[in-house]
Amino acid sequence: MQMEIAQHFSPKFVMACIFSRKMDLKRVEEMLKSCWKWRVENDYETFPFWSDIPHQMFESGAFFAIPGNRTLDGQAIFYIKPSLWFPKQIDLQMLTDWIAYSNGVGNYFDNMDCHRNGLVMIEDLSGMTMQNVDMKMQKKFNKSLMDNFPFRIKAIYMLHPPAILRGIMAVGKFFMKKKIRDRLHVIEPETLYEIIDPDELHVDFGGNYEISPEECMQLYNEAATRNDIERGYVFDEDVEED
Repeated sequence: MQMEIAQHFSPKFVMACIFSRKMDLKRVEEMLKSCWKWRVENDYETFPFWSDIPHQMFESGAFFAIPGNRTLDGQAIFYIKPSLWFPKQIDLQMLTDWIAYSNGVGNYFDNMDCHRNGLVMIEDLSGMTMQNVDMKMQKKFNKSLMDNFPFRIKAIYMLHPPAILRGIMAVGKFFMKKKIRDRLHVIEPETLYEIIDPDELHVDFGGNYEISPEECMQLYNEAATRNDIERGYVFDEDVEED
């Protein structure tokens, strides 16, 4: 594939774009150009290194995935716990770094089939309050992701929705594409067993797969550090040795 814009991206990123755009090279090029424009606007000549960004967003436990876990249809699983997300503790730069790293680098630690088959998001909304909501950040989050990064959301399953959810969704839908709105489903926890084998479903969401947020973070940190090394990151101890 000869695209000048592709020089700004890793082969895995480009391949993920190809999968997410169903082999439509014109749409792939449009996505790459859109992502590059977003990167320039946000001062990311290259995607950030793990060792250079704050980790609060990753360590919160509000967002996580388990490498290799899949639905019965082979889709990757992304877990969300909004009750652990406190926007007032996160500034916009932290959010932007998280978006850039997760979607520009971290999403390619797992097997590439998650880009070919897509992913499902599972949100446990129990305990969610207005302290977990910031529409300015949500708008930036949605605007940054849409059309800039390769991921195929097949469905978003919401569990234990509080009454406040209706108002949030009513506002949030203005910032969502129709195809995303159509994939939102409020379901009972036991319905997940029709979608995911209980042995593949995290224990906090009603399954049997046990791994703590700390263990998830350790796995991610190890993969991210290896990636920094592969990308040529110069650690402080390396400079001191020189």
